[in-house]
Amino acid sequence: MWDGYVEAVQEVFGPPVRITIDRFHVMKNFQECLNQARRQIQRELPQEAAKALKGTRWLWLTNPENLEEEKLQEMERLKVQFPCLAALRR
Repeated sequence: MWDGYVEAVQEVFGPPVRITIDRFHVMKNFQECLNQARRQIQRELPQEAAKALKGTRWLWLTNPENLEEEKLQEMERLKVQFPCLAALRR
């Protein structure tokens, strides 16, 4: 995903080479971006609303398939309360 890596690969192997990106790095990048968005939104919220978002990082970054029913319900409430974050997670 790093431009320098792509350029180096193409320089060594030529333009027709197929460059693949592993799932780990894609998910790491996605999680970092989602967490930055959550933090930015939290900073811009009024104090009471920011409290509702505080401590929810794990929920936003966890695969819904790995959440228990109680945590899934909490996640659904958060999605309704913070639709801009919910849109990033789709």
